[in-house]
Amino acid sequence: MAFHETMVCENPRDDVVLFEKGCDEYRGHLDHLLIAQLPLPLRLIQGTNLQTLKLLGKGGFGAVYEVRRQSDGEVFAMKCELVDVRKRVLIMDCNVLRGAQCLGSQHFCEIVDRGKQPERFRFLIMKLVGRNLWDLRVERRQQRFTLNTALKASEQCLECIEHLHKIGFLHRDIKPGNFAIGRPENNEHHTIFMLDFGLCRQFSTADKDLRLPREMAPFRGTTRYASITALRQMEQSRKDDVESWFYVTVEWTAGALPWKKLRGPDKDEVLRWKEEVREGDALDDFLKECPKREFSTILAYIDTLEYESIPDYDHIYYCIQHAAKANGIAKDEPLDWDPDHRYHGPTIDLKARRKNEEETNNKNKSDDIDHQQTAAVAMGNSNFKSNTDQHHTTLDRDVYDAVKKQYNSIGSRMDECSFEKFSTNCLEAKFQQIIYKYLSSLCKGQKNLTSLSFVRFAELVLGDYDEQAKAIIHFGQPLRTIVEGIVSSFLICEERPNHVESIPLLTDYIMESAPVEPYQQEALSRWLMHSAVFPVLWKQVFETLLLGHSKKILPPIDGRTVLTSAAQFQYKKLCKFCSRIHGESFTKMLNAVNGTGACVIVIETTSGRVFGGFANEGFVCGPSFRGDVTCFLFEDRTKIAIHNATGFNENFAYLNYMQQTLPNGLGFGGSNEHWSFFLHEEFGKGNSSANISTFEKCWLAGQSEFTVKNVEAWRIGKARKRRRYDSEGNEIIEKEISALDRDPQSAAILELSGKPMHSDGFREPPVIDDD
Repeated sequence: MAFHETMVCENPRDDVVLFEKGCDEYRGHLDHLLIAQLPLPLRLIQGTNLQTLKLLGKGGFGAVYEVRRQSDGEVFAMKCELVDVRKRVLIMDCNVLRGAQCLGSQHFCEIVDRGKQPERFRFLIMKLVGRNLWDLRVERRQQRFTLNTALKASEQCLECIEHLHKIGFLHRDIKPGNFAIGRPENNEHHTIFMLDFGLCRQFSTADKDLRLPREMAPFRGTTRYASITALRQMEQSRKDDVESWFYVTVEWTAGALPWKKLRGPDKDEVLRWKEEVREGDALDDFLKECPKREFSTILAYIDTLEYESIPDYDHIYYCIQHAAKANGIAKDEPLDWDPDHRYHGPTIDLKARRKNEEETNNKNKSDDIDHQQTAAVAMGNSNFKSNTDQHHTTLDRDVYDAVKKQYNSIGSRMDECSFEKFSTNCLEAKFQQIIYKYLSSLCKGQKNLTSLSFVRFAELVLGDYDEQAKAIIHFGQPLRTIVEGIVSSFLICEERPNHVESIPLLTDYIMESAPVEPYQQEALSRWLMHSAVFPVLWKQVFETLLLGHSKKILPPIDGRTVLTSAAQFQYKKLCKFCSRIHGESFTKMLNAVNGTGACVIVIETTSGRVFGGFANEGFVCGPSFRGDVTCFLFEDRTKIAIHNATGFNENFAYLNYMQQTLPNGLGFGGSNEHWSFFLHEEFGKGNSSANISTFEKCWLAGQSEFTVKNVEAWRIGKARKRRRYDSEGNEIIEKEISALDRDPQSAAILELSGKPMHSDGFREPPVIDDD
């Protein structure tokens, strides 16, 4: 449910604040509003007096005060803003809080009153809360919460975000300072409240449709916690609030984020950090103080979400609760800010949530059936029958309808032949037989598959990890057989049936972390939760089978590059040179890679070999080798092999052109006639040697001389500013100069006339503060 400005606060009561005789009058300027106190006492139209106690905070266009109701002494917060501000923040606050109140959320402050003093300021009276979570964390030793408190607080904060999304708003500034605990006087100090809705944006239209994303969106948020999308100045969605929440959770658990010393202007550097901490050793370091398995699962899931995605909050709650259980944390373990009392705050009961969803779905279906029956009677059809098969399903209504539609598309009956024909575009032949056999077991001896068995099957394979684990057990096959079936079927769904060589490789990779036989449901459920690849393949296969989805999740491969074009979806303009696209020209390749930073060279020979090398410092045209031991070679021969540097010498990456005595071309590892591989400036020819001491022993081309079929250069990471080098390969540091520096005669005339050179100091390089 979304709340619009026209629904709330559009015409606040103009006469709500009256000042008693003798009180100081308010000045009309912002600075006078923000300093000192509001006039005392305040009298509301209902006859209730409010007295300003103290200023709690102020911003550019308003302030927040603690006020006391004189009739009973109860204290509240009063948020004020000037009436002539261009952006009216209180309207958004009011809309959000009213929406949360209708939803029944306990994580938002209750509105007590609202109004304005004519030509002065608007105000909003609401419940007063306690300290914010930023202050509570930084006062802790090592500036971090215990794992118990971090997990309990993060679960509540995620529920705040979920409720905000349910009423149709994005927060766009998720950070610890925008969450606060309740007041101990009200026994709410175990409950967390969401604050500050000034940057909120409604993501749905009046018809509850998702608003179309803008191509460019101004940055909104706090750099430290902002999502990658926000830092790229793209339209934010529900996914971005959840991503910011994740960074907050890591900070609470670990005590700091890797980019904590970077500030608002350092958005590009923070963006680079956030892109790098998502895999490999960087991810291990990022989550070293956190429950790694659960947190990496959450991060991987967040990265799968898109603009239109509705986050699976239950999946994230499950990961949080699993982390608590794995670390022996009791549900009532005390919080850091109240160590003497057992925890009694809100908790997420996933089983109860599922039950409520089922009851809601069943009610909706029942209501729809009533409507259908009424319509049938009105049309004179007294033989109307419900099409629910009297089965109370756990599927969402839309999913249930899609499953029924798929079943009905087969015809009047579904025997083995019909099922084979129906599923041939998404199931591998052997896996078809496994699925059909299990579906038949659900039909209780009936000859044909029933719609009820189809729905029950969908409830398992499209359910949560526990349900999917049950399905794997019920299939009655070794886990490897099921994994191979899913992988093979996935390639059919993606219309890549010819990639049979990928099946055993991907199956081996998935099975590396699989539990050992005999399989227990709990062990399988944990494995599914922590597997990064298999659940994605599983979902694609069974959604294609049961829902008729045709959307592909693998990027297209256009055949013009050796590397998959998936890289182009990750980094814009990553491919700097491709001979099939840019032509067979060494000069064009040199211009593409010279001085542009770290890159990968990939070569495909006419004999079918594919190999290349990674240059961590890139290539700079000159007589010197560049790079260090992080450079490596690789070759693709069924499996990708990596050949690391030995450290025996520093002949890593080389590039030169139009020299008389030095080799002209691009090479790795060696010199003269002995290279791991070398591309001549006469494009199309190359050399390769087997015994090169720079890298581990390999013979990339398999022959001394080879002919190039295709060569590519891929930039890795952000583009670097082009640098200039002298004839020895040393970088030329250019200092910015003024027009007077270029014209010494004019400078001398000015100096003789007594004019001081004020700009000298400003052109010196700035001092960099390490802190």
